[in-house]
Amino acid sequence: MLKAIFLNLFFPVNCASCGDYVTLTSEPGVCGECISEIAPIYKCGCRFCGRPVASKVKFCRVCRGQKSYIDDFYTAFYYEGKLRSIIKKYKYGNARYLDKFLSSYLAGLFKKCIPLYKENSIIVPVALHQSKLKQRGFNQSGALAVRLSAALGIKNVPRALKRLRDTEPQYTKNRKERFENIKDAFSARAGLCFGKDIILIDDVSTTGATMQQAAAALKSAGAEKITAITIAHGRLGNMEV
Repeated sequence: MLKAIFLNLFFPVNCASCGDYVTLTSEPGVCGECISEIAPIYKCGCRFCGRPVASKVKFCRVCRGQKSYIDDFYTAFYYEGKLRSIIKKYKYGNARYLDKFLSSYLAGLFKKCIPLYKENSIIVPVALHQSKLKQRGFNQSGALAVRLSAALGIKNVPRALKRLRDTEPQYTKNRKERFENIKDAFSARAGLCFGKDIILIDDVSTTGATMQQAAAALKSAGAEKITAITIAHGRLGNMEV
């Protein structure tokens, strides 16, 4: 009882999606009713953008013929509905407590879709520029990577990837502009990723522009294989990611 009172005092009591009261037995920040309406898809995606596709399909129709630095791409959800509200709250509302809830789905995705991985595998979150980190207060992908590392027992190496410049928000741009905006925005440390199988983590992918540029930097530094996983995949044109 005392523990429950303590949790109630120090953890938010309003659902990140609907705003209703969250009981002490619920996941931190998400009510039971909203959880019941969130249905993970746990699917393989287009190797370029991450759009969910059939298991034997390598590229979606939009990305067919594109060169991908990502070898496999998986996502847990579509970026819509209540899940979208939760991710926006987490990312832009400094709701760090949601990393436990969201990372549990990344772990579920990993265990279902990537049951086998090599001993040289490491987790690398997509890097955030220092100015954006100062503005936002934390790197949402980095926080998810810490949780996933603990859940799976795979080493988290955030310093393997560095953001070289602060880019404009991707959600304000069309497909072509997104690739131009993020071009050459990353560098990777060969001493940390050479010969490694990389599990590249981000919260949402839409066109794949950010993940591809991050993967390109890691491959240039000697990474062997890159498996990208995201919480959600979004549809261009109705986005705020």
